[in-house]
Amino acid sequence: MELIVHIGQGKTGSSSIQKTLHQNKDLLTSVNTVYVGLNFELAPKKVADWQKAGAWNELLYAEDNVKQLAHVIDVNLSSLSKQGVTKVIWSNESLFASPEVVIPALNAIKNKGIKISVICYIRRHDSWARSAYLQWGVKHKAEAGVVKPFSEWIANRKIHFSSALEQWHQFDCENVFVRNFDETKNLIDDFSQCAALPTDDIKPIRDNDTPGNVALNLWALYNSQFEEPMLPHDMQSFLDEAGILSKSYHSVDLQHLFPSNEDLHGVLNKCSADIEKINAIFRENNQAEFSNKALSNKNYNVELPGLICGLLDMIKFQHAKLENFETRLSKLEEK
Repeated sequence: MELIVHIGQGKTGSSSIQKTLHQNKDLLTSVNTVYVGLNFELAPKKVADWQKAGAWNELLYAEDNVKQLAHVIDVNLSSLSKQGVTKVIWSNESLFASPEVVIPALNAIKNKGIKISVICYIRRHDSWARSAYLQWGVKHKAEAGVVKPFSEWIANRKIHFSSALEQWHQFDCENVFVRNFDETKNLIDDFSQCAALPTDDIKPIRDNDTPGNVALNLWALYNSQFEEPMLPHDMQSFLDEAGILSKSYHSVDLQHLFPSNEDLHGVLNKCSADIEKINAIFRENNQAEFSNKALSNKNYNVELPGLICGLLDMIKFQHAKLENFETRLSKLEEK
């Protein structure tokens, strides 16, 4: 039995990997492979309350978290082995930052003869910061008040990856694949090769792609109207149904909100020591090092007319739905 553990990190396409594994269930079954989800919620044996998507913190806060995790892995791997499964894939981007819990649990399983491989993708710090801001600073406003400009949002955040990465890199197991996300041209192919899956047959599923500029700015304006933190789901479904989520309008400027090249260069300087440590690990893994090249400039701003166009599309979409409902209601009333 082999256990493939995909630990993230976050903002490196983990959702796409997870959705691809889930949607290719039949193909995986044909090669005696099972994907058990983020928290073993797709595994055959449910023996812990935290075996559900989004419940990782419930395990972390438990006093006997290592024991619980080792038990869940052990019970499910034993059950799957009896079913003829030879490879199990576990993918959760939260694992990267929790080596103190996950590695001891994996060691307990390894001692029972299970072969373990770890797959980890690392993104350069400025690129990660930009993506994280759009996700947790704008779409999912995690803090109270108006949406903060990137320069404010990033100011007191420590972006430090090497400490956790070093622990995973030193984990004594079959393989630890440390991959440079920035240099990975096809994420699903790269992951499949590391996991020894049939690359040519897997149908990749993209998930959680960055929305278009108009959608991002509408999110920023909408979420800024609420004092409390805001989840992205309601706005996302609304924008998606109205065809605005990835639509491009004529772009213009909402000033001083999104990260500038100068802001991102500051992130790079602040993280230079951490980058060097990661580059050293990349060298050991025959991976291209993080480059010194500045990120290409991205302009997230739109002018007022672009926002109005987006709002008009929303209104037009809702108007069409209302007209349809009114027509159907009139026919029902006539009957």
